[in-house]
Amino acid sequence: MQRQKVFIYLTRESDTGPELLVLHSHDEPGYEVPKGSVEPRETLEAAVARELQEESGIRTTAQPESLGTTQWKDEEQHFFHLRATDPIPDRFAHRVCSQDEDHGFLYEFCWLPLDKHLSKHLVQGCNRFLPALRSML
Repeated sequence: MQRQKVFIYLTRESDTGPELLVLHSHDEPGYEVPKGSVEPRETLEAAVARELQEESGIRTTAQPESLGTTQWKDEEQHFFHLRATDPIPDRFAHRVCSQDEDHGFLYEFCWLPLDKHLSKHLVQGCNRFLPALRSML
């Protein structure tokens, strides 16, 4: 069975326009979005909620909107959009609590403007569906 991964574009509105929640990458310079592997017998939507909570501590019951799917090496990558429904700090840190290799990592989060320059700040792969996201907001 092919591996599946979900990528989460969590957005909020600010005085200057829409913003995207990102975290400092541990692997390379730049930012990435919350993401993770889909567990066996888990729906994509359930994986979105679980990964968002594990990596950021943010709980949501909002229905994620699919932006599209892409293939990378041996994994199918599914991109989803969620709108923040509760206030979330401008900057915060969260220690990952999960059953995988990310357990114990300390992730530092912030919001970046969802503008045409955002792509160059994100690590490779995290920016695949930014144009689709910008067009829907």
